[in-house]
Amino acid sequence: MELSKEPPNCLQAWRSRVGLNAAEVDQSLDFDPGTTAKYEEIGFSRTPLCNISKLAKLYAVSPFELYGAVELESERIRHSRSPLS
Repeated sequence: MELSKEPPNCLQAWRSRVGLNAAEVDQSLDFDPGTTAKYEEIGFSRTPLCNISKLAKLYAVSPFELYGAVELESERIRHSRSPLS
């Protein structure tokens, strides 16, 4: 996934790639309503690992690929906020 061409939120980008809205993901994975939107808002690092695995399976990527893309985005955000940049 090339992040420069994706929405700023990587979890949202992966969801968009499979053409689902957040409510559809919640229903597909038996999450409480609003869970997917919350994960997209709070970020990957605070999303339970068991649910990351479920999201990765639904999005047809490995958890490592999902995690890697999110980590790259987090790194980009950290650097953009750095006073040295």
